[in-house]
Amino acid sequence: NINTALSFIPQPNSRYEIEAKLFMQAAAVTTGVRFGISWPTTGVLQNAARAESPSSATASTLRFWGNTATATVAATGVAVANEGIYGSVGALLVTGPVVTGNFGIVLASEIAASEVRLMSNSFLRYRKY
Repeated sequence: NINTALSFIPQPNSRYEIEAKLFMQAAAVTTGVRFGISWPTTGVLQNAARAESPSSATASTLRFWGNTATATVAATGVAVANEGIYGSVGALLVTGPVVTGNFGIVLASEIAASEVRLMSNSFLRYRKY
């Protein structure tokens, strides 16, 4: 699911430097949190992203994305019930004259139908050039 509070619609012919800090919590035992990037479906001239979950229960997980319009969700390891998980995202996005879709952070659970919560103090911010 894309949390609309952690997404934005890029403008045409623009360059964005993007940063996100995520504080997440899994409600069930052994449920890990996965998060990823959703890019605009058209109009992306260049993109790159780095996502890291240094407080994963198993190990630090680092994922890179680039040149894809699809949402990619990367596993961050298995957590215990109600354990806080921290993640960060850094990205660059360059758009062309027509842009369709948004940039967003995608959150998912590693176990179907189990809850993953995005906690307070999480944010997505960007600078447009």
